[in-house]
Amino acid sequence: MTDVTHDNYTYSAIDGAVLIEIENEIRIIRRRKHEWHDGLDANNESNFVSNTDSLRGSKFASNWTTESIARWTAEQIRRLGWTRGSSPTSVVIRLDVVIGFCKGRSVYDIKIELSSGYAHAYPYEA
Repeated sequence: MTDVTHDNYTYSAIDGAVLIEIENEIRIIRRRKHEWHDGLDANNESNFVSNTDSLRGSKFASNWTTESIARWTAEQIRRLGWTRGSSPTSVVIRLDVVIGFCKGRSVYDIKIELSSGYAHAYPYEA
């Protein structure tokens, strides 16, 4: 397993960069548009709704760091038994706590998408 989330690489990695390559050869990639950033203001409702829409991307809550997103995603992929040879697929996993925001609303679901051996996760609202 290659895991680069333990150093400053996590913070400087560009969008689409591999954060973790797990032993089944699946690579967890960074999708910055789903990460919380200081410019988000939940108190400004119209701005927050537009900053968490489908174009700009749903956002993980501020307590979900890039590192925690990557490690959680890797753990779920192992549990699901996906491998680099798996067909493109996705899964929605519901948690008991708010994990992020979609269109300004709190959400409890995370969607993991796998294609061509690359995976990423994001807050999801059905």
